[in-house]
Amino acid sequence: MKEKLKEFLKKTPYVRRNPETVHSGEILGLHNHKNFEPSLESGCGTLVLEDEAFHVYAFFSDSDIYNVARKDNERTWETGDVCEFFLQPYGQDDYFEFHVTPDNITLQLHLPPVEKQGSIPFEKQIFNSGLKTKVEVNHQENYWYSEMIIPFTGLGTTKKQVANSRFAICRYNYSHQWEKPEISSTAYFQKGGFHDPTSWHKLEVEQV
Repeated sequence: MKEKLKEFLKKTPYVRRNPETVHSGEILGLHNHKNFEPSLESGCGTLVLEDEAFHVYAFFSDSDIYNVARKDNERTWETGDVCEFFLQPYGQDDYFEFHVTPDNITLQLHLPPVEKQGSIPFEKQIFNSGLKTKVEVNHQENYWYSEMIIPFTGLGTTKKQVANSRFAICRYNYSHQWEKPEISSTAYFQKGGFHDPTSWHKLEVEQV
């Protein structure tokens, strides 16, 4: 999958910009999350529906790869480069947020419905889904690559129930040369923030 994602980044412009409906394994390009212009440093990702889990792959061009977080469940979006995956299983108002850094530090959050955002302390939103991750960093070629495997059982759902679930793959890209990180996503957020499931992609699952 890494080579497929790497090859995808050579395509300009990306195919299917910000599709509402996405099939398992469809590769999506990341763009500026507010105006959907091309990112300064490109990235892409895909969500693959497996028999017992969601499998998220992401590949990022990055000239300054770092994150200073050193233990799981830190506020990793504040500490450096991070891949983020948002998921709202079909039929649920609550949703999930997963992070992995270039050093394979993770964050897992189970979040209340958007209208109740901020009503629960950060520490009480941390949970354990059974997430498994893999990271590869290449400073010579200026890229990093990540995988997340999230079991359905950890989310309280099954493969038969995940059709029409909402998701987005996002990124915080930091550089010591920039005042602020570059924020990008596979989805366009008209309201400006990632926490808007109505802006996420809808997972289309073929019925067998």
